[in-house]
Amino acid sequence: MVLGDDLDPDRVSADLRLEPSQCWRKGEASLRLADGTTRLREGKHEWGGWKLFVTPEQKDRPIESQLEFWVGLLQSRIAALKRLRLLGFECALDVFVTSSGTASISLPNQLQKEVTALGLDVRLSFWASSESEQAAAGDARDART
Repeated sequence: MVLGDDLDPDRVSADLRLEPSQCWRKGEASLRLADGTTRLREGKHEWGGWKLFVTPEQKDRPIESQLEFWVGLLQSRIAALKRLRLLGFECALDVFVTSSGTASISLPNQLQKEVTALGLDVRLSFWASSESEQAAAGDARDART
């Protein structure tokens, strides 16, 4: 995820040589999605953003596997990430965990080093949900793919 006041999503895509899952400019009232469509939202964005989601194959994998995916994808882009940070943009891996019970995350030392080498902040968000909410989220996710 890359966020910033004067962020130009097309420039971020060119720098990273990746296409976002969604992006927007500050002041816009819509998101541009990976398929080229736009989604309107209430209000205007307070900052620009560029987000790339894990692949559908990675989505239900353990967090460790997802982080390994990001390390593999981004290792060759460390210089571009550094340039984006030097421009004042926030660059982060945004990890979202949902669980109906206790969630435990263990990250091997080597993986921590590899993630650190990317120079990205890591945001961890946890959401406790009921099993019925998880089933509904799974149904909705399956409908999108």
